[in-house]
Order: sequence, then C-alpha cells, then structure tokens
Amino acid sequence: MIFFAMLSNPNHAETIKVTPNPIKNPYKSFEEKLPTGWSSNFLIQTIAPQKDKSAFVGAIIKPWPGENGKFIVALCTAKDGISRHQLNFRADGCSNENSELYLGAFGLEITQKQSAYILLAKTEMPVTDKADWTASNIDGNDADCLSNFKACNKGSSFPDVWTYIDNTPYRINKENPTFGINAEWRNNFAGSGSSTSSALYLISQFDDKLKVVFSAPMNYFKSIEGEWNSNHTKQMVEETFSKNYLIISNKETHGYKNILLREKNGTWHRTYQWVKEKKFYIGQ
Repeated sequence: MIFFAMLSNPNHAETIKVTPNPIKNPYKSFEEKLPTGWSSNFLIQTIAPQKDKSAFVGAIIKPWPGENGKFIVALCTAKDGISRHQLNFRADGCSNENSELYLGAFGLEITQKQSAYILLAKTEMPVTDKADWTASNIDGNDADCLSNFKACNKGSSFPDVWTYIDNTPYRINKENPTFGINAEWRNNFAGSGSSTSSALYLISQFDDKLKVVFSAPMNYFKSIEGEWNSNHTKQMVEETFSKNYLIISNKETHGYKNILLREKNGTWHRTYQWVKEKKFYIGQ
C-alpha cells in the first residue's frame, strides 16, 4: 500500500510517495534527514511557500499529541539573504540568529482510491512572538542580571533557539487543538560558567491557521565555575536552578480554560487568562 502527501488546495498540489508508517519513531529535535517519504521541497512548498527551497535547514515531524491522525511539522529555514551553506546546523535546535521557524499541521485522509497527508493549518509568517519575563520567578537575560540586578525579569525577549515539540496534549477548549514547543536562551560567562533559560510556547489551530496563544518562562539553570582542581576539573562555586509546572484549570475565561503556573518546590504561582481581543493568554 502506498500513501501520498499533497496540499489541501488541489490547484497547487504536490504529490510524494511515503511509507504507510513514516513517523513510527518521531524525532525529538530538528533533523536534516527527514522520515522516509517526506522531502524538504514538500515542506517548503506547503508550510513556507514564500521561501526558496534552498532555505531548508531542518525539521521536526511528529504525531500531534492527543489528536489522532494529525501531525505537527516544525520547519527551520534560513533567513532571507543567508545561504543554507553559511549555517552550522545545530542538532539540538533551530537557532534564531540566522534561521526562522514555521509551523504546520497535517491530517491523514484515507479514501478508497488513495491516502494522503493534507495540510490543515500553518503559521502565516515565521514565529516572532517574544516571551514575557515580567513578574516571572525565572531569570531571563543574564547579561543584564550580572551588570544591573534591577534589569532582571523585565520586559520580553525572543529566544535563542527552538529545541523540541512538547509531548503533552494541551486542552484549552474543545474548539482549538493546541500543542507546545520549547524555546531556550543560552549564555556563556567568559570562562566561568553558563546558564540556560527555557520557555513554553502554546500554539493553537484556528481554522486553517496556527497561532501562538501562550508563552511563559518555565526553567532556569546557571552554573558558575571556580578554579581548576588537580584532576583537571573545575570547582563549582554556584549552581542556581528553578522550575515551573503548568496546570490547565477547570475554570474558564471567555470559553478558554485558565492556565496556572506554579513553582516546583516553591510558593510562586501565576494565573493566565484568555483575552479575546488579542487571542492570547495574559498573566494576571
């Protein structure tokens, strides 16, 4: 049995042969080598048709958690004016310095004559939403924190790298299927340590469009190293970490369930409610 993948718009269809079970073991992070049957040209044409096919950097293709028969594609492309060959591909994510992230959702349509992957929804443009660090318990920009403590947790910023699609099925309501993608900020302190902060982005389907509806800091880890030991390891002077977990509440605002963030092993918490004018969750 042969499956086919094509655009939902038959006037612009591209057909490719794929195996019956092309995503048995979905990749966790971005890969240049795609599952059997998927091609970079097909992903560019369906999800980011405004991009040249040579812009492909890597992708994640995996089943949509909790949505039977649906698949999520996170597509990493080189920014306009930058050659793919100028980039050093990061196996651990899609770097935002020279790359862009597009998202698409596909469904599997089975008929008597053929089976096909149909494009259900996609982002209209690359994802550009920032994460808001205001009032968060998670440290954000370490450069500002080290030089000016008052600058910590102020404003919003765009992540350094997109890393993986979350495996959790998020149910914010019955009408808008939602999935999560993880993003990170990474800092290296001149010869003395490093830090990593992460945020969770939630993306919902609205008809044929995918839109970011929530973003918030989730994890933070920082290590400051000291002098070298005799066994060629460094003394660990300081380690700082914090972690939040997310709860989908039974309470609703304008038809969307509230989102609760709570600090693991701590007392900090924050409630996010749906703002219908912005189609986005705002922290209260």
